[in-house]
Order: sequence, then C-alpha cells, then structure tokens
Amino acid sequence: MRLINKLFLLCFISTSCYSQQLLQAQDFLLQHSNMQPAFTIKNGIGVGFPSFSTSYYNSAFSLNDLFRDNEYNKNIDDIVNNLSDDNMFVLRQCFSPILIVGQHNRHNFSFGLNQKLDIALNYPKNIIQLLWQGNEPFIGEEVEVDNIYFDYTSKFEYFIGYSHSFFDKRLTIGFKSKLIKGLQNASVEYVNATFNTKDEVQNYFELTANTNYLLNTSNVIPITESISNILGTLKYYSLSQNYGYGFDIGFKANIADKFNFNFSVCDLGKISWNANVINYQSDASFVYNGFTYDVNADDQENFFDSLLDSLKNEFNPEELSNVYSTQLTPTYNASLLYSLIKGSVGVSYSRVNYLNPFTSYAIFYTHNFSENLSLTMQYSYVERLYDNLGFSLVYNKQPIQVYVMSSNLYSLINYNQLKFSSGIVGINLLFNGGN
Repeated sequence: MRLINKLFLLCFISTSCYSQQLLQAQDFLLQHSNMQPAFTIKNGIGVGFPSFSTSYYNSAFSLNDLFRDNEYNKNIDDIVNNLSDDNMFVLRQCFSPILIVGQHNRHNFSFGLNQKLDIALNYPKNIIQLLWQGNEPFIGEEVEVDNIYFDYTSKFEYFIGYSHSFFDKRLTIGFKSKLIKGLQNASVEYVNATFNTKDEVQNYFELTANTNYLLNTSNVIPITESISNILGTLKYYSLSQNYGYGFDIGFKANIADKFNFNFSVCDLGKISWNANVINYQSDASFVYNGFTYDVNADDQENFFDSLLDSLKNEFNPEELSNVYSTQLTPTYNASLLYSLIKGSVGVSYSRVNYLNPFTSYAIFYTHNFSENLSLTMQYSYVERLYDNLGFSLVYNKQPIQVYVMSSNLYSLINYNQLKFSSGIVGINLLFNGGN
C-alpha cells in the first residue's frame, strides 16, 4: 500500500507578460505595456519582436531536495514532513510574437498578440501525507480536504489598448481590451472530501472516503496523441470554440518631476469553455482497501493498469459534458520610482489573486552608464522566499532596443536550489523618436 501511495503522489505532483516585478522598474521598455495599460513613449512607433517570459515558483521543494544523495524515498519523506499547511506551485509563461506601441500628441495606442500558459496549484500538507505515508499516521483521525486549488489554462490573447495623457502629460490613464481564445483548460471547481481509518478496524489499510468534487476539462488531449498527430492537434485547437474577454486598467502620475507612481489591475474577465468538455463529478462514499500486487514482479505496465483500474472503480466519477466558464486571475501592480541624475531608485508590489494570493515586493536601483546602456539591480521578497537578487540589462541604440532580465541570479548559478525564478528576453525596434 505504501508503494501505491508513493506512485500516486508522484503522479499527483507531476500532474511575462508574467514577469511583473522585473518590468516594474523598466517603464521605458515596450513590454512594460503588458502590465501597465497607461504606458507611453515619445512621439513615434515601437515594434516588439518575438519575446518570451517565464515565471516559476515552488514553495515546497527544490530539485536538490528531491535528488540529494540519490536517496529518493528518504528525500521525499523529508520533503513531505517539512511541507507547510498550505503549499503552492506556479508556472506562468508568455510568448509575444508581436507588440506595436505608438503615440501621437497625448494619444497612445498598443495592440498585439500573446500566447499564455498558466498553471497554479494550492494543496494542503495532510493530503500529501496521506498519499505518501499511507493511513498509518492518521489512525483514528479524519483527514479533511477542502482547500485545493488547481487551474491549468492555455490561451491566445488578442489585445488593443489606448491611453490618454492629461495636465501636460503628468497624469496618464489607460485601458486595454482583450479577445481571448481558450486552447486548453483543466480546473477544480470545488472539492470537499474526508478520509478516515477507524482505530477499531482490523485492516489498518482500510480507508473510508467521502468525496464531493467537480473537475472541469476542455480540449485536454493525451500527450501521446498530441505528439503522434501534431497537425491534427493544431487543427483541433484552431477550431476551438472557447472564447472569452479581458480588461486591464491603470494610471501613472508624475509628481514634481522626480517621482513616478504606477498602478494597474490586469486580467479582469472570463473564458467560456465549450469545446470537447468533460466534467468529472463525484458525490459518494466508499471504503478503499487497495489492491493486490506482487511488489517483486518486474511488470510496471500491469502495475499501473491495476492501480488505475482500482482507483477508477472506487472513485467512479460521473462523466458529464456541461459547458462552463472560468474567471481570469486578476493581477495588481504598483510601483514608485524616484529619478536620479544617472538612473532611479524605487519600490514595487505585485499580487496575483489565486486561492491564496501570490504576492511579491521589490526594491531596485537603475544606473545609466550612458544614453545607450542601463543596468538595474533588484532585491525581491516572494511568498516566504528571501534570496531573490535579480538584474535587468538594457541596450538602447535606436532603432534597436535589446533587453535581458532575471529575478534570481542565484538560480542561474545553482539551478538545483531553485524555488523561484522569472525572466524575460527580447528585442524591440523604435522609430521616429520613441523612448
């Protein structure tokens, strides 16, 4: 039973547009408009070439914790014992094939396309203990699970933005609207479950479960099928009828020619999922006794088949085809910059509203070595992690603007210790002025 629990846990665990803090200090970059719709440049046009940003966070463990000394079972035991009551995993990626920003007088325009991937998982310690360590630590106790959050969303985002400057360009207010085409989604709408092993039973592996959950999926294709038929998979997505909308709002204010204050709220809206929908719903009680398997047998295929069949027979969720919708995950950004002779200093704040808000704070200093080269050093606190020292390097020689950023220098040196990192890299072209 312990082996079964371990394998089930491994399956469970496996089962920028987004680099807000990095861009807060770079209000002259075109990509700043992704998190601030009140973005402005000087009279001219800026074109963003394809750029890629990514953000990764795992509160529970690093790769080094998992593979240390090749003692996997002991390492995972240590990880499980050291979990917090609530744990979080986040992976966000954004590919921007095109971004165009322009300004004429006090009018600012932007439009473009983003492809985004967002995976977020909140999970409690007790369910991981139950899966990995089995029933024994909970004999005579009831394990209650009701604070699990899971959302996997892949989507295209077509946007157009407009901002207007007032009071001699000291105040700018911006708005961005988005048409969203959903590619894939899997999300838990609700989950309430209890697991209990009574201390008077003779079989300590006997588990009494009461489950009440709803898992929604749309366009979820098995990975083996999508790899073997790439063209069919692309057609599958292109014909998707999953559509949604989103809005960003923001403003920025220049105070006494020295202070610049930015505030924005991004991703207000929702997506309706209509294509290839399967809902897995359960409201049942059952007693699970595991299944018989020879652990000495070298037959992994039959083992997993037996495991899956056993779980399916007991959990036995009802499969439905009800269309559903999911809300976008709002993000709040704020920053205050103070201009220096050769640079600036500032502070910033970012919050992503998952079940448990994902917050970060940062302080940064930017030094302009010349009109063409600037370096920003940044220290940030991100959800219980304190060792985040990042940098941004921007080369700006019109019409070319090249940038590379990372929130965590330590992760570049020792990625095995990585629990959080975000980065972005790309090239812009600026015409007829620009920043």
